[in-house]
Amino acid sequence: MKVEEQLSHYFFRQISSQHLSHAYIFSGDNLQAKNTVIESLIQAMVCPNFSEVGQPCCQCNECQRVIDNQISDVLYLEPDGRNIKVDQIRELRNWLNRSPVEFDFKIAIIHQADLMNPSASNALLTILEEPNSEIYIILDVIEVDSLLPTIRSRAQNIIFTNYFQDDFSDVQIAKNYQKILSLLPGTTSQVLREFDPVELEEWFKGLNEFYQLLLTKSPLAFALIPIRMKSILTTQKIDLGLDYLTLLNHQSLLHTFSNSTKKSVSLNWLQAIIEKHAISTQDLLAINQQLIEAKEYLNANVSSQLVLERIVLNLIK
Repeated sequence: MKVEEQLSHYFFRQISSQHLSHAYIFSGDNLQAKNTVIESLIQAMVCPNFSEVGQPCCQCNECQRVIDNQISDVLYLEPDGRNIKVDQIRELRNWLNRSPVEFDFKIAIIHQADLMNPSASNALLTILEEPNSEIYIILDVIEVDSLLPTIRSRAQNIIFTNYFQDDFSDVQIAKNYQKILSLLPGTTSQVLREFDPVELEEWFKGLNEFYQLLLTKSPLAFALIPIRMKSILTTQKIDLGLDYLTLLNHQSLLHTFSNSTKKSVSLNWLQAIIEKHAISTQDLLAINQQLIEAKEYLNANVSSQLVLERIVLNLIK
């Protein structure tokens, strides 16, 4: 199966289960595959036959209009000259703030998103910081590292290449998360290694963003749970997630002790937040206590969503 077929079917499953994330990064050099997946994704969202067969029919009027770029609730943004300017992102925000015309969603595809100038990147970040269940954004880039770390932490990265490998999942896991997985408890690490690579990416991204909002004591953390983290709100995934959040918090504590000689994971986005917001040891210890209590509540059969909401309410007052 080609990479575009595999990823298209992944998105079909996400749409069927209502677990589509609000922001994605399509990285890599396989432009044809990206365009195919984008087209299939939009068709799945508008096709009236999708709910019956689990994929777009590609024959109905709506599917054909997607091919012809005639869906008014879909916007394609291209560089204006050599880069994407802040005014273009401001216009995008205004467009997103208006209600959908035909369907119950809006989707924006930003091609060559790595050409955003600094002002445009910061303007886009303000959009991503306020997730909306009706809005979806796709950032098309060659290298994911060309985007700001704060943007990368708020979007799920989908990797496209010009070839397909049978061991694609192992390659992707090794590249992105192998070191982190090795530091997690043995059972947790073993279960996570069995996740689909795209599913694992989504799990990490949701938890990274949640932890970032906890660190900065942002009220958006509460709104994030039913929207950005919707796809991981199962008892198993949150149980594993609490182990990962504990690891992140431990890494944060290590970073606050400049003389520490203990081994820590290189998480540039995490270190930048700690330094920018002057996160104190007391703040981190408070988070640690809430994570311990969260485990106890989860083991007592409290719902995963309520467990996360309790963490937010106790830390962000």
